Amino acid sequence: MNTADSKLIEKEIDPFTHHFFFPCWWWIKTIVLGVFLIPVRIFLCSVLCLINILIALVVSGFWDPGPEKPHQGWTKQMADLTYRIGNLMVGCAGIRVQLSGCAQDSRARILVAAPHTSYLDTLLVGRTGATAVVAAEFSVSCLGVVGNFIRTIWVNRETIESRRYSLDSIISRAQDPSWPQVLIFPEGTTTNGQALLKFKPGAFLPRVPIQPITIHWENRFNTITWTYQQNISAPILLFLTLATPVTNCRIHFHPTLYPDLQDTQNTQDTQDTQDTQDIHIFAERTRRLMAESLGVPLSNLSGKDAYQKYIKNKK
Repeated sequence: MNTADSKLIEKEIDPFTHHFFFPCWWWIKTIVLGVFLIPVRIFLCSVLCLINILIALVVSGFWDPGPEKPHQGWTKQMADLTYRIGNLMVGCAGIRVQLSGCAQDSRARILVAAPHTSYLDTLLVGRTGATAVVAAEFSVSCLGVVGNFIRTIWVNRETIESRRYSLDSIISRAQDPSWPQVLIFPEGTTTNGQALLKFKPGAFLPRVPIQPITIHWENRFNTITWTYQQNISAPILLFLTLATPVTNCRIHFHPTLYPDLQDTQNTQDTQDTQDTQDIHIFAERTRRLMAESLGVPLSNLSGKDAYQKYIKNKK
């Protein structure tokens, strides 16, 4: 057992539970500021969101070549415009994004981001210009129109067909340079960020260069975390975030990782078993690098554990 795993067991970290505590003075300040900030920010974000929806509807209705093909020429310029408007929405919501580390590497066909502590992490889509893998339940919202336009890969974890389609899409796009980079949150669900879950293998199946991205929400008082068990609901947290003058987010780009000889084991296993082992090694090597950068331990849990405990067993 490695040191990080030992620390995890000793601390008994539950990555799916979070308790918020805000002092009285913070509540008073936030409520007073919220009276002025929330209406203005909701109005500005709504207008920008509506513009993006109109762009997606018009372009998709008349010039879009179809969801299975990347944008080219004029439609690509319009897709880039929706990214820029999305970045402007983030700013209007009071979120200040700082980039650090390496430059975004175009040689990395897949970007993997962690920890995934909030649905606001999807601001990375606009910052990177990548297509993202997102849970299918969001495809039915008004934002699903924009998501379809920018070629989001929707995945329904409850159906084998949807999971297989998403994996095929990831592999084909990662191997085709005409597509934008693919952005994946390999933990597969949101956590409290106190430990990194086991990574799902989808990002590593194409065996292409991968650039890790770590996400740091840096405010003193956390209004960002949305996970399974917490004492404040997600809608209230969203309002608290909108009432915060500035929410700081730092996006750190790490050097690109390659699936090289470090991921090959000299065993007598069959080719399929060997391939599975190599993918697991690449994923674990990436996870350890990101955990070390974040200063958090590795968890023995996965997104599947959260689904089984908090969703499937309650149906």
